Amino acid sequence: MRARPRLGVVVAFAALAVVTVAARGFEPAPASLVSVGVLVYVTVYSYLRVGDGAGTDAGVGPGDAVTFVRLTLVAYVAGFVVVRPVGAETWLAAGAFAAAALLDAVDGAVARRTRQTELGSRLDAEADGLLTLVGVSVGVAHGWLPVVYIVVGVARYVFVVGVVVRRRLGMRVAELDESTTRKLLSSAQLAVVLGALVPVVPASVVRPAAVVAMIPFVVWFARDWLVVCGRVLSQV
Repeated sequence: MRARPRLGVVVAFAALAVVTVAARGFEPAPASLVSVGVLVYVTVYSYLRVGDGAGTDAGVGPGDAVTFVRLTLVAYVAGFVVVRPVGAETWLAAGAFAAAALLDAVDGAVARRTRQTELGSRLDAEADGLLTLVGVSVGVAHGWLPVVYIVVGVARYVFVVGVVVRRRLGMRVAELDESTTRKLLSSAQLAVVLGALVPVVPASVVRPAAVVAMIPFVVWFARDWLVVCGRVLSQV
């Protein structure tokens, strides 16, 4: 039955929402609302994909719990899209972003040593996409990153929507292979965003670096889309 795993997901994220708001001192309201909104989205996403309770890949595993923590950190950072961090908050935002990025390796390692789940495989990719989108949005909102860099933040979601549309239209959708190049380019974007969030790195350095890092990312994004459309076969 799905009831118990689903209930566990709702309870877990409700508790994490309280922790996230408490970390802000229960104010300011706009930031708390954005943070809770991110967690509500993730709760619904997890609720729908937690598995049917049958088989070793169903339910919630230890690795998924680590991903929940990652998403809580992402939700905390998301609040700074509407409220500019000042003083110690700038370091808290950068630290939370860095921790969420580093935990990406931890949740996978924990899952492989314990139990891998259907939810974990899906939620890990969602956490990666949200981390990038949130970090880029914070940087762009406060002028630390160029506006054009928002392309990097929304790239995954544009890709997902494009795949859904192709499937709905009955068009061919090829699977993407694992790509070292893709991972390196994505990691480079996280490094750029972290540089934007760290207060000691001037925007005059981060902004041109962001444009330079964005170009190969966008090129590879276009290549991946051609792979999905069946026009490119090989992956690197």
